[in-house]
Amino acid sequence: MIFILAKIVWGLAVFILGMALMKFSLQLLAGGKLKYFLRNLTSNIFFSILTGAFITVIIQSSSATLAVLIGLINAQIIPFSHALGVIFGANIGTTITIQILSLNLSDYLLHMNITAIVLISYGIIFKKPTVRYAGWAFLGFFLVFYGIEYMSRSVILLENKEFFLLALSEISEHKLLGFLSGIIMTGVTQSSSAVTGLVLTLLNDSLLTIYSSIPIVLGCNVGTCITSFIASIGGNLDSRKTAAAHFLFNIFGSLIFILLLSPFINIVILTASAPKRQLANAHTMFNIINTLIMIPLIPLLIYSTNNLVNLFYRNYRKKE
Repeated sequence: MIFILAKIVWGLAVFILGMALMKFSLQLLAGGKLKYFLRNLTSNIFFSILTGAFITVIIQSSSATLAVLIGLINAQIIPFSHALGVIFGANIGTTITIQILSLNLSDYLLHMNITAIVLISYGIIFKKPTVRYAGWAFLGFFLVFYGIEYMSRSVILLENKEFFLLALSEISEHKLLGFLSGIIMTGVTQSSSAVTGLVLTLLNDSLLTIYSSIPIVLGCNVGTCITSFIASIGGNLDSRKTAAAHFLFNIFGSLIFILLLSPFINIVILTASAPKRQLANAHTMFNIINTLIMIPLIPLLIYSTNNLVNLFYRNYRKKE
């Protein structure tokens, strides 16, 4: 049992390494354009959403997008009121990662690896940093899918393990437990994509159902807010408000969808035949619908955020 769990953890570690490698390589490819886009395209809510989504798709990390955003807000380059659209867009943009992960690309692992080696070698030999960064990004892409494939082969070995099946059964029967599991696992790994990748693996091997998987993924959306709070530590009041707004946006939407889980799942099932595709579509639908709900409620979100941060900051000052 311990050996099998160690193999799953190893596959998860390879996955996280691949995601980190992709993120940093794509950031290097983007250069200083991230800050330019965020600084110049955030005055209009719809441009802000598109900006947040576009940057997150490019660098494959909503956490990185929000970290840059919080840095600009802390430097007083962007006001807090312009940050909300980027937060909405970053949540939509990160769904592309899950859509990619839900595709059956394991048959192309060798092609990804060869492409990465060729690009890296060419970039080093001919001193082409852009080509080299692209090669590292392909290598990260390879590690992501290799990690998923390795986890999938390891998870199958747990099908006859009573304790593991009992734990999954408890999560399947109690949607709030699944929701909390998603929050905790994402908080520990600091990667909602890694946890979602593991859920996709369990779903693909029929160890989880679409009914038990969606609450976990909703929890992942809340768990990823921890990264925003970490990025805002030591920042000004507006940077803390940005982290709080990210949390309120996700917790508000997640609780609504938890309450309406059954009709939501009935709709999701109609979108695809494969469970992995259904889960990816559920993640995309959640973030788009949640954004559409929150756009007209932006004044209420700002009001709630201000009160939450002011209350916390006042209590924190009292303790000091």
